[in-house]
Amino acid sequence: MPQIAWDYDRGGPSLWWKLDECQGLVANDSSETGSHDGVITIGSGGDNASEGSCESLQTDEAWYNGESGEINASLYFDGSDDFITLGTGPSTYSMSLWVKPSSTTQSIVDLGGSHTLTVSAGAISAGGFSTPTIYVDGYQTTTLPDTNWHQITVVTSTPFNTGTVTLGKIGGALYTGQIDEFKLFSYPMTFIQVRDNFARGAATLSH
Repeated sequence: MPQIAWDYDRGGPSLWWKLDECQGLVANDSSETGSHDGVITIGSGGDNASEGSCESLQTDEAWYNGESGEINASLYFDGSDDFITLGTGPSTYSMSLWVKPSSTTQSIVDLGGSHTLTVSAGAISAGGFSTPTIYVDGYQTTTLPDTNWHQITVVTSTPFNTGTVTLGKIGGALYTGQIDEFKLFSYPMTFIQVRDNFARGAATLSH
């Protein structure tokens, strides 16, 4: 099944949210199928009063606060009432995303209640994953070293069906910082594939 999934997706992600929209409340799915657009929620509390746009110059807007992403734009989550609901995902072996958190303790993504990604005092945890392998910036480690841009990748050889995916929120705990390039993969990524996926973003890294 992983080989079939790799062939079907041409080695790319089964779902892919670039977060490059720069305006509006829809997170477009840029995968081959393009069938899982997400709904962005920006509450009026916290640093973000509205979604705004990347060009607004308004520092209380989520898109403006995230306009300098790892690859093009990103979205800024204020840790108060901002998150993205991405619907039900496919059978998943691997996930990756770029984060620029406000601190190294964060609730990052909920993959349907049984699988989560969190970090506590720099220690990354892939909750619910069966024997996960965690990578940061293309290398195997469970440590998020600081609050700069970093790519986190989680790979398991045991697939799981994602429920409703929520980015930036796990239960009542919300993420503070920027998120960019969130991807789910229907096959277990190899080390080389993890490195290649990281390199696509690292080539733009200048901040």
